Amino acid sequence: MGGTEGQDPRFAEIDLWPTASILEALAEAQMSAVAMVRAAIPELERVVAAALPRLRAGGRLFYVGAGTSGRIGMQDGVELTPTFGWAPERLV
Repeated sequence: MGGTEGQDPRFAEIDLWPTASILEALAEAQMSAVAMVRAAIPELERVVAAALPRLRAGGRLFYVGAGTSGRIGMQDGVELTPTFGWAPERLV
């Protein structure tokens, strides 16, 4: 199972923690996520550089996922047309 798919044993009894400790843990998780995104910027830049000319040339945008990831992708996809004017036929 992937590192993001399991339960973290550090938080097994988070419901019993003091409120401030819970809030600190939530804030730390956000900071950790930001650090991971920053570390991935070079790779993300390569992906954007490869995708952008294809999308500008009329390419389609595919959302792929299962379970919650699929539902979140679908939710994000349906917002593209009203928010950004993305043509619905270019969304899969």
